[in-house]
Amino acid sequence: MKQKYVKIVVYVIILTMVLTSFSFIAFMPAMLGSASATVYGESTEDEAIDEELALLEKYIQFIYHNYTDELDYQQLIDGAFRGVVEALGDPYSEYYKNKSESSQFIDSVDGSFEGIGVTIQLIDGKCTVIQPLAGGPAEQAGIKSGDIITTVDGKTTEGLVLSNISDMLRGPQGTKVTVTVDRDGKILTFSVERDKVEQNCVSYEMIGEEIGYIEMTGFDSDANLEFKKARIALTNQGAESFILDLRDNPGGYVDMALDIADQILEEGYISHFESKGKLLKSYSATKTEFVLQPIVLLVNENTASASEILAAALHDNHAAVLVGTKTYGKGVAQQIAQLDGEKSVKLSIYYFLTPNKDRIQGVGITPDYVIPKGTENAAAEASYNGFAPMTENEKPAFGEIGLNVYGAQQRLALLGYDVKVSGSMDAETVAAVKAFQNQNGLYAYGVLDYTTMKALETAAYSYAHGIDSEDLQLQKAVELLTE
Repeated sequence: MKQKYVKIVVYVIILTMVLTSFSFIAFMPAMLGSASATVYGESTEDEAIDEELALLEKYIQFIYHNYTDELDYQQLIDGAFRGVVEALGDPYSEYYKNKSESSQFIDSVDGSFEGIGVTIQLIDGKCTVIQPLAGGPAEQAGIKSGDIITTVDGKTTEGLVLSNISDMLRGPQGTKVTVTVDRDGKILTFSVERDKVEQNCVSYEMIGEEIGYIEMTGFDSDANLEFKKARIALTNQGAESFILDLRDNPGGYVDMALDIADQILEEGYISHFESKGKLLKSYSATKTEFVLQPIVLLVNENTASASEILAAALHDNHAAVLVGTKTYGKGVAQQIAQLDGEKSVKLSIYYFLTPNKDRIQGVGITPDYVIPKGTENAAAEASYNGFAPMTENEKPAFGEIGLNVYGAQQRLALLGYDVKVSGSMDAETVAAVKAFQNQNGLYAYGVLDYTTMKALETAAYSYAHGIDSEDLQLQKAVELLTE
């Protein structure tokens, strides 16, 4: 078989989740020092491979000429390209048949797109919401972390790759999409109006007089500068120690994570990259800039990818104390290779390791202090799971009865309102609905309209699952920095 020389444009990404619609992904151009690279195929004398490839060509032609319906050759060829990637059994590798598909992926990395604003990941073959973007259309509609997206505009997501699901969720600003999710066995449907989503991945504030709090929701193309700006601003405000919050951070540009680690570390390895059992590259602190203040780093089960690079770098070098729950364990990086003018492939190319050369993939990072975020109420959660759905196309007012009333009364009672669960919209229920509406910034007129029922559902779910309880992880971080 003749040696093949294929020149491809390389984009190295550290991907933990695909940002859909506004999509979620992590991606880094030119991390290896060049915006492009030449990749050479291996030379082989194995004639059997040539025979198999010739047979594949005949196979495609046979199907094209003999199948019951008219076919497009390109359809079959794309299927063959896609099949090679699917044969890897790797959820992070993916074939793009045209520029449109790959461009959507690349655009999502840049942090500005039109869609609903959720991070999704295929977990056990199911499209799972990792995180809705704060303030984005999905969050405003009521979609939550952990929801499994089952259908989009009535079309199932089963068997689809992430890019296909992303296509379904993305769309022009102002258009609507119907998203059905499975939430702990309960089927919920949301009508979401797409919008232009801009992601600012760094926010910061002072906690008390001496602790600076920095939250990072991703690693976009200027995350290192955003982090530096936040650190300097907080230092000028009197911060003598920092809390760096990487909870629910799905990852981002690899070089951003490396640069931020370099800003913090005085010395030591930051990360190593491994392929086929061999180390390809090691990154160390450059000693050009480092932070001496104490740092507590918050992580959880959705801290992934580039976030885990940063967490491991600080942890292994004893530059930060980690608090929270075990991280996701996404320790493999991908590159996008342009195969020709249209086709491209996103392929896993190396593992990234901790400074101590431990793998993160499938393992994650265990914090120094393993603490749940909140105190969940098991009894309340059990009650909530048995509540009647509020799915009737009705807006009950005083004197009316129905399933919506019954379900609303169950949720109001869970939240502490004085109501009897009867299914009848009596005076006590109307008063409780008015009080709930008033406390949640809604028009307080005692009618169970759709907005009120949606807000009531969100409040009851949050209460039952401990979402609105005190942040025990943050409390522990503050405690460690004030000891």
